[in-house]
Amino acid sequence: MKVGFLTAEVYPFSKVGGLADVAGSLPIFLKNKGIQIIILSPFYSRFKREIEINPVEKIKYKINFNLRDYEIEWLKIIHKDVEFYLLKYEDFYGRDYIYVPPSGEDELQYLRFAFFSFCSLDLFKKINFKPDILHINDWHTSFIPIYLKEIFKDDEFYKNTKVLLSIHNLSYQGIYEKEILKEINLKEEIFDKLSHFNKINFLKGGIIFSDYINTVSPSYAKEILTPEFGCGLEEVLKSKREKILGILNGIDYEEFNPEKDKEIYENFNLENFKEGKRKNKIELKKNLGFENKERLLIGMVSRLTYQKGIDFLIEVMDEFLKRELDFVLLATGEKKYEDALNNLERKYKDKFKFIPKFDQKLAKKIYAGSDVFLIPSRFEPCGLTQMISMRYGTIPFGYKTGGLKDTIKDFEEEGWGFVFDKYEKDSFLKKLDKIIKLYYEDKKSWEDLIIKCMKKDFSWLSSAEEYIKLYRKML
Repeated sequence: MKVGFLTAEVYPFSKVGGLADVAGSLPIFLKNKGIQIIILSPFYSRFKREIEINPVEKIKYKINFNLRDYEIEWLKIIHKDVEFYLLKYEDFYGRDYIYVPPSGEDELQYLRFAFFSFCSLDLFKKINFKPDILHINDWHTSFIPIYLKEIFKDDEFYKNTKVLLSIHNLSYQGIYEKEILKEINLKEEIFDKLSHFNKINFLKGGIIFSDYINTVSPSYAKEILTPEFGCGLEEVLKSKREKILGILNGIDYEEFNPEKDKEIYENFNLENFKEGKRKNKIELKKNLGFENKERLLIGMVSRLTYQKGIDFLIEVMDEFLKRELDFVLLATGEKKYEDALNNLERKYKDKFKFIPKFDQKLAKKIYAGSDVFLIPSRFEPCGLTQMISMRYGTIPFGYKTGGLKDTIKDFEEEGWGFVFDKYEKDSFLKKLDKIIKLYYEDKKSWEDLIIKCMKKDFSWLSSAEEYIKLYRKML
């Protein structure tokens, strides 16, 4: 079976959020299970990457898009025995960001991702890779099924190709005025199919024209059919209810392995986690400037957005930091949140450290050195950070929603984490007080929770099997 996997970002070549982690790990597990898979993504030439780019081949040619010739280049890279094809076109992708610049302006995202999708469909033919499945991700690649239905509908090459759309976050939809259709090789007649509240909605197009849709957790697959979580598309999704399912994301257990991870201060496993966790915590606190080495340490690695509950966190911070705890937050995002958090750090400099940058190495130190990992997301399609934290024996604390609900069970229900079930200050602080009491007064139960976390299996092995079952069902 041949699968083409298309994504706006892919680790280790580019990364903003969890999509990059999924794109950089799931296909590798699929290949190991016998799927012939290649990954396509734009090449952001100025984006800070985890590894050097060493193409094994460069494919250069001209392509006609919207009655204009473009000189493009695909970089073929072999990483972990999987073929990656990165589209190089400096005018669109020669930048150090993926979606929007720090100014927050959209800057023709629709044109950049439509161009990538169109070029991808051309590349498959150039390299004679006839996909059985095109696995697309979010609105940025939802142009693929639209182009297949409109431009490539009579092309024998794609006659038997099926499309799977993975929705990682329904709130991002790609909404634009109808006038832009002529810029991306689409006729205005398609507007009626893509229109939503009198504008083009590219994610809607992806939902309508894809053969199957999956979300990245079972709970989120149910939630998106409701007005609360459907982001205005719940009726469109309900019309395809029979073709929607949820497959929980996983993490790469080799990439995140406390026994071998070279980025953390001290390696450890289930046999020696007490000493290993302690040494990581002491070193992390020392390097961050926390004076009290024994106090409960809560860590958080996130993006500064409304979805991630940053405004809620800022609202409860005064009460939060009155407790006997220290808090480190590693995150980048919206400037209004960054400014507010900088002010809070100045106010609580002995107990709160805010680090406004993307730093994968420091993130791993926070996963390994913290006692508790906070995920206060308002909604969370899946979430990966809670799975990573458990891998490092750090107990997750999150809201009962989406993928968090599928991966965290509260300790009061004989689970392995902490959950608050009402998105309000009192519910959050009440659970926080129980966490603090347990940490300081019942070390045996605390250690049992760490063991439970480290024994949980959120690797890609079972999820990859679910994707293969779905691929076969589609065919």
